[in-house]
Amino acid sequence: MNYTAIKTTISEAEHILFKNFNIIGTATELPGEVDFNFKIKVDNEDRYILKISRPGEDENYLDFQQKLLQYVAENGPQIIAPKVILDTNNHAISEIKDHQGNLRKVRLLTWVSGRIWSSVNPQLDNLRFSL
Repeated sequence: MNYTAIKTTISEAEHILFKNFNIIGTATELPGEVDFNFKIKVDNEDRYILKISRPGEDENYLDFQQKLLQYVAENGPQIIAPKVILDTNNHAISEIKDHQGNLRKVRLLTWVSGRIWSSVNPQLDNLRFSL
């Protein structure tokens, strides 16, 4: 699949955010292995991460991720983890049709501040154990 053709733009991400979650925010593109990810600022504060799947992504896999985060939120309040934000229809996973007519899955999570694991140097044993 042509990456450029399926890529979600910042303006598209902001539109999806408003349409599906009724949130007005400023999106900044983030790297992602599978999803197209965007950091969302609201009132100049990091608040969310918007995740837009590639076309044809396995919904069961995404549902598993969402349910795992919901389980952690309910059963491990001491664990720092993103929280699932439900869309305006009270769903953990939204569905959109992109500009090419492909169905895509959309998820919104709270933002957790910190550093990306790969940017931590040195990665000492105590850090590995804490992970």
